[in-house]
Amino acid sequence: MNQPNQPIVFGIILLLATAVFAKTVLTLSRAVLRGAVRDLHPLDRVGTRIASVLIYWVLQKKVGQRVSYNTPPGVTSKHHLLIFWGFLIITVGTIEHIANGLFPSLSFRLLGPLAIPVYWTIDLFNLVVLVMLAYALFRRVVLKPRLIPMSLDAGLILLQIALLMVSHFMFHGGELALTPGQSYGPVSELVGQALASSSIAHPIAVVGYWLHTAILFFFMNYLPYSKHIHILGALPNIYFRELDPKGVMPKLDLDDDNQWGVGKVEQFSQKSLLDQYACTECARCSNFCPAYNTDKPLSPMHLIHDLKDEMAAREPLLTQLEALYQQAGAAHQHGDARKETLAKAPEALQKTIADLDGKLKELPPLIGGRIKEETLWSCTTCGACQEVCPVFINHPLKIQQMKTFLVLNGEGIPVELQRTFQNLERRGNPWGATDDRMAWAEELDFKVPTVSDTPAPEYLLFVGCAAAFDDRIKRSMRALVEVLHAANVRFAVLGEKESCSGDPARRAGHEMIFQDQAKANVDAMNEAKVTRAPTVFTPSRTSIPSSAVAMKCSTTAKSSPSFSPTRSSPSTARWRKRSRTTTRATSVAGTVSTRPRARFSPPSRVATSSNYPAAKSTAFAVAPAVVACGKKKKAPASTAIAPKRSSKAAPKWPPSHARSARS
Repeated sequence: MNQPNQPIVFGIILLLATAVFAKTVLTLSRAVLRGAVRDLHPLDRVGTRIASVLIYWVLQKKVGQRVSYNTPPGVTSKHHLLIFWGFLIITVGTIEHIANGLFPSLSFRLLGPLAIPVYWTIDLFNLVVLVMLAYALFRRVVLKPRLIPMSLDAGLILLQIALLMVSHFMFHGGELALTPGQSYGPVSELVGQALASSSIAHPIAVVGYWLHTAILFFFMNYLPYSKHIHILGALPNIYFRELDPKGVMPKLDLDDDNQWGVGKVEQFSQKSLLDQYACTECARCSNFCPAYNTDKPLSPMHLIHDLKDEMAAREPLLTQLEALYQQAGAAHQHGDARKETLAKAPEALQKTIADLDGKLKELPPLIGGRIKEETLWSCTTCGACQEVCPVFINHPLKIQQMKTFLVLNGEGIPVELQRTFQNLERRGNPWGATDDRMAWAEELDFKVPTVSDTPAPEYLLFVGCAAAFDDRIKRSMRALVEVLHAANVRFAVLGEKESCSGDPARRAGHEMIFQDQAKANVDAMNEAKVTRAPTVFTPSRTSIPSSAVAMKCSTTAKSSPSFSPTRSSPSTARWRKRSRTTTRATSVAGTVSTRPRARFSPPSRVATSSNYPAAKSTAFAVAPAVVACGKKKKAPASTAIAPKRSSKAAPKWPPSHARSARS
């Protein structure tokens, strides 16, 4: 609808709103880019990232899933799908609204016969979104899902979106009442019929138009300061999501004390900081968190909120301080070099910098202040929060990095962990067991070969601490060794050369112990001429490469990837084609075969006793790592144990071959 001076007024409003929005987005971007580690790589695996956006942002794959273990009847998040998809379609109408506001001659009417379907689709989805908003309000006020309360912020968001829908019907319906013969959709036509021959049709149309415009631009600028900031952060966070295996921590340079974990929010990586702006506050992370469900002082969702608040508190001061450093010529300097440069700056500038620096230091510390130490120690690093997050926020990594800061700086380490660290350093296992590391094999009828007396074995079996010292897991290890022995597989174990994988130390925050133990195991495996990484031993497969300890590669298998962090395979779908070697690793409940296989080799998905101590309680769910090493040889087909798998029933265990061998 055309009004006098409409383009001028509309253009001024658009210019002001866009300028404020751009300034806000620039501030948020600056806060993200302040991250200590630049891990936003837009050109890395572009196809996979675009597919992630289509699946998890456009199709909202995770949003429709359940929101907790015990979801109350009627509580669902599927309404968000219709709200989101409706908004995507309504955005098309918003583009027309802005274009028509600046240039009244521009509208979808220029599309000819396609205009009516476009207008009807937009009109119907306005109604769909309005109905879903009513359910959203009912859900918060009546159904009251866990951790999703009715707040002032949520109420304002629902009200603004609802007014956008209502104002759409007002100005389109009023225009139809004034100019019969057009069509904007069924709902707008009903409004137009109700206003036909009414004296208020024109005021309704005018008020609806400018109300829609005002709410549109106010909503755009309110988003960054509300819970709906995820509308801005979700898409980039999904695009930049970690594509490597979950749970892998970046290597720390222990010679640089600035890398001893994270004690300030700006020490997180750029992706970690972006996570805070992507949170949808769906509460899935907290609802599925075992710590929160057992009344521990940890809520992953609120931890993300605390980090976002910390960013908001520090960013203005850091921005001002950065500008002053730039003015003094010390923007890109650190330590003593910056102090020397600042000493030459004018006294007034030095005083201003000192005042701002003092304000930063007066802020409560990140750990022990905004985030309590007991919150961090409550985390079990199970990864449930990360698994269910619809926008791929990495909660465990943040907690681990803050734990590392506490441990390496000797602050607030629980007594139980201090004991565990001592056991790992002195005994090479978390329990401090003093038994022989090969004691688990004493009950076998044959001697388990070690790399010392079996040079260049075909397979290297990494036993792990649980299988070596835990009476429950020893049975699983003995069963596997009996199968290997019955199959005439030429294997060996590291024996006394084997140490803890280091994973318990790293998960508890002690990077120094992890790197020492990782290096010891890598040296032992190099001595045994390991040529391929174990597919079921997560610490060796993912964490050891991140420790930047080089693995030697045998000359008999030059095409083998060895321990290369760039060739990790977190899922069967991404398992890459390997060389024509016949090696594979298996679980206790799986098959052991030395027969030649095709080049495509999906990895086993079984947890190991060294990586997942909680798996110890499940019979045969814990598997050691079988590592190929030395020269590959084709074994006779008669020696292979490869029972057929059935989707209807699990194979019997142990197989008849193994039972007869033990008897």
